[in-house]
Amino acid sequence: MKKSLVAIFAFVVIFSIGASAQQRNLRDLIGKWEEVGDKADNGSLEFIDSSKVVMSMKGRKLSPSSFSVDFSKTPMPLDMVMVQGDQKRVLKSLIQFVDNDTLKWQVFPAGDRGTSFTDAAATSVVLKRRK
Repeated sequence: MKKSLVAIFAFVVIFSIGASAQQRNLRDLIGKWEEVGDKADNGSLEFIDSSKVVMSMKGRKLSPSSFSVDFSKTPMPLDMVMVQGDQKRVLKSLIQFVDNDTLKWQVFPAGDRGTSFTDAAATSVVLKRRK
């Protein structure tokens, strides 16, 4: 009897932990995210819909880009396809929700993105959702 109660209790605890972990989706990402912090240079990402993002650097908006993100991974790989004339470049990055209104974003300009954030502070920023 005790073993059955322990097994049921363990199942309930494990199920509760799994249910409380938030699975993020595209709806959580849509909107404008602005760079914050001491080194913020008026940069932002605005996820318009399921396929379009607009990046701003130093207050200047770049052309809309297509993007893909893998919500099943933590941190989430984010690829932005930037087209300029007949040239296409994929900007590889990682994003992770810190909370509902804060994202950590790290860009890998050389395309050498791993599966986790690195210590390279120059390529990592914090973004806050603009409401």
